[in-house]
Amino acid sequence: MAGIDLRGLLHQGGTAADWQNLGLWPAPDQPQPDYAGACSALALRVGTAAGIQAGERVLSIACGAGEELDLWTHAYGAAQPIGLEPDARACAVGVTRGRHIIHGGLAQSPPAGFQRVLCVDAAYHLSPRRDFLRAAHAALLPGGTLAFTDLVVDRPMSAVMRAAARVCGINPHELLDVDAAMARIGDAGFTAVRCERLDDSVLEGFRRFASAQSRRIGLLRLHTAWWPAAVTAGGVIPGRHRGLGYALFVASRDTDACNAITAASADRTALSSSGIPGCA
Repeated sequence: MAGIDLRGLLHQGGTAADWQNLGLWPAPDQPQPDYAGACSALALRVGTAAGIQAGERVLSIACGAGEELDLWTHAYGAAQPIGLEPDARACAVGVTRGRHIIHGGLAQSPPAGFQRVLCVDAAYHLSPRRDFLRAAHAALLPGGTLAFTDLVVDRPMSAVMRAAARVCGINPHELLDVDAAMARIGDAGFTAVRCERLDDSVLEGFRRFASAQSRRIGLLRLHTAWWPAAVTAGGVIPGRHRGLGYALFVASRDTDACNAITAASADRTALSSSGIPGCA
């Protein structure tokens, strides 16, 4: 069973693709897509929430192999979207597909001058979250939009939930309730912050899929490559009972605020040139 990886097991029996996210799933009484279809649906929901328009520059943070870059080009006409990805292997896969992906994390300064910055199902792995938000703000043009999905908690996390989060590579201290999460986004300089809850269509949907996929792959479910999916799916029901949720956040880099800052800077420059100290 050498060479088996999680991505391959998730896609087995469906469309071959590079996607790896929790997906956006219809209600259980509706026809269910394959894994690639659900992943694409989640990326489309984020792209639509961001308001991507034809010809715009788009940055995807923590993009994995970058399937969403192709999707946003075809669905919205985005102008050669760029991905930023810290995992060298995922980055290499995307580059071989002809996608424009930069290998690096938030510690490396991402390119700037984008109308839209997005992060599909990866923000909960980015810690501290404030660095992600500030990097996104710096990458956006005035009037640009940030859209990303994140885990939220409706009440304080129990010790068991905090331990489970750490096992999944998530810093539990970064998981906030919706109001606190929106305030954190505002503190990073964004305005018009809004939130859409996707608890059942993402978390419960992935749990149902993973259960069915586990049966489909048979003995391969015992392979260590499958364990992250099994642990994630197994934590959905107890997590939901303890207040775990999933949300899509959208916010703007406000044009008026940027103009006010620019005007204030110009005023200080004028005062300085007239002989009055600029710090006055």
